[in-house]
Amino acid sequence: MKEKKINFPKIIWITSIFALLIVILIMVMDYKINYEYSNSGNNKIYFYNCEGEICTSSKKLNKELYSEYICYTACPQYKGTINEDYALLKNENGYILYNYKEGLKIAEDYNEYKFLNDQYIIVTKNNKEGVIDSNHNITLEVKYTQIGYYKNSKLTGYNTKDVIVKSDNVYGILNYKTGEVVEEIKYKENEVDKLLEIINKN
Repeated sequence: MKEKKINFPKIIWITSIFALLIVILIMVMDYKINYEYSNSGNNKIYFYNCEGEICTSSKKLNKELYSEYICYTACPQYKGTINEDYALLKNENGYILYNYKEGLKIAEDYNEYKFLNDQYIIVTKNNKEGVIDSNHNITLEVKYTQIGYYKNSKLTGYNTKDVIVKSDNVYGILNYKTGEVVEEIKYKENEVDKLLEIINKN
């Protein structure tokens, strides 16, 4: 039986290719660790008290500092305040709600934020609304057509614990702190006044 010859040049060639791939992988990992990760977080947005108004800067200023927002990638744009203590920032994925006085990011998963009070916030995502608290706990699932009721473009239909909700074309009342049903979601548009009476009474 004829012995099979070992093809040393082919083995050396294949081994060299694998060695080259390993070297490239090590170089990529080294770049990630020593460049990208080491440079992340170097950018910041500084929030200052400028004569009673909020102002921002990418550098430290000689002013009363509220907080600094660390940017691990590109810094978001400051869009203004939407409630006392809260700033709205915009990045490529949407809007960030940031408590600039306490230096806390509240949420970044939603397209819009509207305050019921200092603790509870109506949030919008994919044209559906829900409620979160200031610790980013979801208290009403983001599944309703509308939270609250609008009269003359003004948000109404809520009190210190309950809110009118709309699901498809019918309305009801839920406790926005617990999710408890106060009035079943079955009222039509021409019956909303009954719900407003209940809200205002409570």
